[in-house]
Amino acid sequence: MVFSTPHVAIQQITHRGNDPCWQDLFQGGAIRYEKGFALPPDRPGLGVALDENVAAKRPYQPHTCQQLRFVDGGIADH
Repeated sequence: MVFSTPHVAIQQITHRGNDPCWQDLFQGGAIRYEKGFALPPDRPGLGVALDENVAAKRPYQPHTCQQLRFVDGGIADH
Protein backbone atom coordinates (compact mmCIF):
# COMPACT_ATOMS: atom_id res chain seq x y z
CA MET A 1 0.00 0.00 0.00
CA VAL A 2 2.94 2.32 0.53
CA PHE A 3 3.64 2.19 -3.20
CA SER A 4 0.36 4.03 -3.79
CA THR A 5 0.88 6.64 -1.06
CA PRO A 6 2.90 9.56 -2.45
CA HIS A 7 3.92 11.14 0.87
CA VAL A 8 5.63 8.04 2.35
CA ALA A 9 9.41 8.41 2.30
CA ILE A 10 10.55 5.44 4.41
CA GLN A 11 8.89 2.15 5.35
CA GLN A 12 10.89 0.07 7.80
CA ILE A 13 10.70 -3.70 7.83
CA THR A 14 12.79 -5.70 10.26
CA HIS A 15 12.07 -9.30 9.40
CA ARG A 16 12.74 -9.11 5.64
CA GLY A 17 10.27 -11.96 5.23
CA ASN A 18 12.73 -14.61 6.42
CA ASP A 19 10.32 -16.10 8.96
CA PRO A 20 8.68 -19.15 7.35
CA CYS A 21 5.30 -17.85 8.54
CA TRP A 22 5.60 -14.86 6.18
CA GLN A 23 6.43 -17.17 3.28
CA ASP A 24 3.36 -19.33 4.02
CA LEU A 25 1.00 -16.49 4.91
CA PHE A 26 1.04 -14.80 1.52
CA GLN A 27 0.10 -16.83 -1.53
CA GLY A 28 1.60 -15.55 -4.76
CA GLY A 29 5.11 -14.88 -3.50
CA ALA A 30 6.92 -12.97 -0.83
CA ILE A 31 8.02 -9.36 -1.05
CA ARG A 32 10.99 -9.07 -3.40
CA TYR A 33 13.93 -6.78 -2.65
CA GLU A 34 16.58 -5.31 -4.91
CA LYS A 35 19.47 -3.14 -3.70
CA GLY A 36 17.72 -2.55 -0.38
CA PHE A 37 14.38 -1.54 -1.90
CA ALA A 38 11.11 -3.47 -1.93
CA LEU A 39 9.89 -3.96 -5.46
CA PRO A 40 6.25 -3.23 -6.27
CA PRO A 41 4.11 -6.27 -7.07
CA ASP A 42 3.57 -7.13 -10.71
CA ARG A 43 0.16 -8.65 -10.03
CA PRO A 44 -3.17 -6.83 -9.52
CA GLY A 45 -4.01 -5.25 -6.18
CA LEU A 46 -1.46 -5.93 -3.46
CA GLY A 47 0.03 -8.68 -5.60
CA VAL A 48 -0.57 -11.41 -3.02
CA ALA A 49 -3.45 -13.25 -1.40
CA LEU A 50 -3.66 -13.90 2.34
CA ASP A 51 -3.90 -17.56 3.38
CA GLU A 52 -6.47 -17.24 6.15
CA ASN A 53 -5.79 -20.76 7.45
CA VAL A 54 -2.18 -19.86 8.16
CA ALA A 55 -3.24 -16.52 9.68
CA ALA A 56 -5.72 -18.28 12.00
CA LYS A 57 -2.87 -20.37 13.46
CA ARG A 58 -1.09 -17.21 14.62
CA PRO A 59 -3.72 -14.84 16.04
CA TYR A 60 -2.78 -11.33 17.12
CA GLN A 61 -1.39 -11.17 20.64
CA PRO A 62 -1.44 -7.67 22.09
CA HIS A 63 1.65 -6.46 23.89
CA THR A 64 2.69 -3.27 25.61
CA CYS A 65 5.53 -1.30 24.08
CA GLN A 66 7.35 1.34 26.05
CA GLN A 67 6.51 4.74 24.64
CA LEU A 68 8.49 7.81 25.55
CA ARG A 69 6.13 10.76 25.60
CA PHE A 70 6.17 14.28 26.89
CA VAL A 71 3.56 15.40 29.43
CA ASP A 72 1.46 16.93 26.64
CA GLY A 73 1.32 13.57 24.84
CA GLY A 74 3.91 14.41 22.18
CA ILE A 75 6.31 11.62 21.24
CA ALA A 76 9.83 12.01 22.63
CA ASP A 77 12.40 10.78 20.15
CA HIS A 78 15.47 11.59 22.20
